[in-house]
Amino acid sequence: MDESRLIYSIPEAATMLGISRSKAYAYARTGELRTVRFGTRKGVPKAALGEMLEKNGGDAAWVDSDDSPSNTVTISGRLTRDVELRTAHSGLSFCVMRLAVRKRPGDDGAIFIDVVAFGGLTDRVVDLRKGQLVRVHGRLDQREWTTEDGTRRETHQIVARAIDRLRRAVPSAS
Repeated sequence: MDESRLIYSIPEAATMLGISRSKAYAYARTGELRTVRFGTRKGVPKAALGEMLEKNGGDAAWVDSDDSPSNTVTISGRLTRDVELRTAHSGLSFCVMRLAVRKRPGDDGAIFIDVVAFGGLTDRVVDLRKGQLVRVHGRLDQREWTTEDGTRRETHQIVARAIDRLRRAVPSAS
């Protein structure tokens, strides 16, 4: 989230809330997601993002199940560092973390996946530590930005809807 911005487009707000664009537009039409006009467009104030999460218990569980099933991700891996809690200027809290996921069973190679969690989910995962085995349920998202030198960058991340702590199964002694 760009800390200097005060207003986000409805698609950007959908990403931050962990809901589909169509659901965000529906919430904007019904007034459940507060919007403001700027020019001919509508935008979502930073404060409205926090209000929406607080109103719904800070959890993504309120998202209807009719969201596109084509963008559903479930992945398991180990945290590469302790979960980092951040707070946007609007008061919206979120956690960032990185998972190491094995490329193939028995292979030492790993893929590193960035994960972001918003709202009430942050309270449940902020105490996760490096090396913890977790399963993340969410959706794939793409983030783009421009660096100070003008270079365009992009990354893919998972916007988490649920994060489960896992325990490695202990082999039975026979």
